[in-house]
Amino acid sequence: MNIAARVLAVLCLVGAASAQAVSAGAPCPSMLLTATAVQARTGTRDVVSDVVSSEGRVVHVSKQPLLAFKDFTNAYVTLTEGQVVLNIGLTRSSSKRWVDFTAKHVGSTVAFVVGDKVVRIPTIKDPSTGPGLLIGPFSREEAQKLADSINHKCVPAVAEGR
Repeated sequence: MNIAARVLAVLCLVGAASAQAVSAGAPCPSMLLTATAVQARTGTRDVVSDVVSSEGRVVHVSKQPLLAFKDFTNAYVTLTEGQVVLNIGLTRSSSKRWVDFTAKHVGSTVAFVVGDKVVRIPTIKDPSTGPGLLIGPFSREEAQKLADSINHKCVPAVAEGR
């Protein structure tokens, strides 16, 4: 996948990490990516958003996440097209799930939830085709905290489903 396509796909998964330092096995916020809904319905839950959205401060998200913390295999921070980004590897099964979902839902929005807040609500602009995600933009500090959480396999503070 070329850089431009990866950056667009990356906008489908954006987040921030907790301010606490992370060490192996230490608690960390849950991290998950989930589909959004225009209105509340069976199978959705309401989550407070740190992001300005057309729905306001509460976002209706699927109770069943597309990707959860356990689906992330590794992460590292790079500078891509002038922006600090987080590269996240996915397990084989989660990568297939993500590729299949993005292929069928171009134009839909997803929510990246860290802890109990939605931190980004991007629109899927292109189908993902690779075994991971490129996420951004972040501040270098935010990206590094999230990468550290993923790489140290800290213990999510909230059950993630799946």
